Amino acid sequence: MFHATTTLTLTGAQGPQGDKGADGAQGPQGLKGADGAQGPQGDKGADGAQGPQGLKGADGAQGPQGLKGADGAQGPQGPQGLKGDTGAQGPQGPAGPVTAPSGRGGSIRTFTGPVGTSGITVFYRVPEGKTFVITDIIAINQFGQPGFINIGDGVYGNAFVPACAMKPNSPACTTSFQAGLRIEAGERIQGQQIPDLAGLVWVTISGYEF
Repeated sequence: MFHATTTLTLTGAQGPQGDKGADGAQGPQGLKGADGAQGPQGDKGADGAQGPQGLKGADGAQGPQGLKGADGAQGPQGPQGLKGDTGAQGPQGPAGPVTAPSGRGGSIRTFTGPVGTSGITVFYRVPEGKTFVITDIIAINQFGQPGFINIGDGVYGNAFVPACAMKPNSPACTTSFQAGLRIEAGERIQGQQIPDLAGLVWVTISGYEF
């Protein structure tokens, strides 16, 4: 015969909470969670103080030359400069030919004769209304003594020309007048030795009359 046995367990009222036990050891770190969504942009902060100036950079290469600009307007004329010194006189040019268009053609005259050791030798008296221009005189002393011949009218004449000797290395016998030696109307063309030379001096006088 079977008999059932029943066990009755009675639970009493809960007792007071005991003291907290000591913390257990920290467990391992868990996995990183997913990043949260980005929050909204914050307001702009105040500008910071300006930093120090940087070093000067290297100069760049020179660029190509630009086009020439337009010429400016001409300025006013400056004051006239000082007059320069007069240049030296140029050499005398050769005598031009004596031709009719020059007023000499047909009026050229030549007188030749001796001038003695004393007194005056008259070669020609210029007519009224005329003027005679002496261009060349040749005076040769036959004995070679140097001296001068006074040519022209009056005590002092119009010119003193050298009388040369017909010897080697003697001075030139011809005297030429670039502008001519004028003998006016009524005056005489004459010669006189200055000083008196030994012997005759042969004189040839050339010129033209107008």
